[in-house]
Amino acid sequence: MIKATKTKSGKYTTLVPYYTADGKRHFKRFTDDTERKTINKAMSFTAEMNFLATNITVAQALEKYISSRRNLSPSTIRGYRSIQRNNFVELQKKEVSRLSSALIQTYVDQENDKGLSPKSIINAYNLIASALKETCNISFNNIKLPKIQKHKKILINKTLIEQIIVATQGRACELPVLFAITCGLRISEICGLKWSDYDGENIIIQRAMVRGPDGYVVKETNKTYAGNRVVILPNCVREKLDNQKRKSDFIITQKPSKVYESYKAALKAHSLPDMNFHFLRHINTSIMIALNIQPQYAMQRNGWDSDYMYKNTYAEIITEEMKKSHEIINETFDEIAKKCVAFCVTKS
Repeated sequence: MIKATKTKSGKYTTLVPYYTADGKRHFKRFTDDTERKTINKAMSFTAEMNFLATNITVAQALEKYISSRRNLSPSTIRGYRSIQRNNFVELQKKEVSRLSSALIQTYVDQENDKGLSPKSIINAYNLIASALKETCNISFNNIKLPKIQKHKKILINKTLIEQIIVATQGRACELPVLFAITCGLRISEICGLKWSDYDGENIIIQRAMVRGPDGYVVKETNKTYAGNRVVILPNCVREKLDNQKRKSDFIITQKPSKVYESYKAALKAHSLPDMNFHFLRHINTSIMIALNIQPQYAMQRNGWDSDYMYKNTYAEIITEEMKKSHEIINETFDEIAKKCVAFCVTKS
């Protein structure tokens, strides 16, 4: 709803947002002697802009929306571009002025009939809906989206961790898996680690390797403030690092996709459940919960960020207590790793 405010001169003024073809947001000011006249001017302008907007295609609205998201991460933009190329292709050809809830529902059902996962359809629809809302100021109600099916739960325990560590030993993914399980690092953070981040005891997490439109790029800052952190490494990881040849500035010389392929092959070769790499971070979290690690220490170690953390916890973390938490976590994972080494020696 447009509102006008009275100025010192006695006149009324208001600002109205609008978008140009390049996706940039602008504002137009309207001023008149009365509040009603000012609002009427603004409403007429808005109606005109909305009329122009609804005469574009869904594809044009989507392109305008994506192009305006310059501050998003390369991986997010890559995901948007993938949706733009592959999802709701026929819907994108339609003029916005000809859309209806029934028509959009038809295209949602068609995407579902193609065998796409519910999550893919929901993500694609939400992107297009956001583009139409922002660019054309229209939205559609009562669209029935497919329900995401719950995956079978995997029981997380020490036995599963031992099986994963044994399965990945000697493979390209061995050290990345240890980083993920024992330290809770994301695969992008692991592949962004440099030898200069390691001092023989601690590792600094301060960059990430992410996939952009033209391949992998290294971002020198993490996505959130809490993502930049220091982790005290367990002995099982330090020993691997100390015995590893330094072939480049980066500790892990493979790209995330190659690490993921090696990890998946290891799981398959040992008949383990199908788990994505990020699931290893869930394993790390589960162990910390089982060890009764206080939430603020767990959040700092794993690089989580929230309003609660920022306002109530982050600035008050006690260094010695944080160190004790690292020690408890590391001792647990070292114990598990020793059992895996002993198992592999016996087997060989």
